[in-house]
Amino acid sequence: MLNPDTARLHAARDIKAAQRVINRFGVRVPLIVDATNMVIVGELILRAAQALEIDTLPVIYVDDLSAIELQALSIAYTRLGELGR
Repeated sequence: MLNPDTARLHAARDIKAAQRVINRFGVRVPLIVDATNMVIVGELILRAAQALEIDTLPVIYVDDLSAIELQALSIAYTRLGELGR
């Protein structure tokens, strides 16, 4: 399930770029989801996979973090993606 309060919104060009990567290599990185199946990390991959009609994705379930820790995890992974620019 996509988080309606996601910190990052993805443009159509970003989703298309992710689709190209998935078409070439497959999905090699798991989504991170919480106990309610809310995506914490990997929204772009999920959106691209949905557009490609891929219905099975690797997932890591996180059920040992508080809501604040899950939010911090999401922000941390988002910031990692911004490094090196």
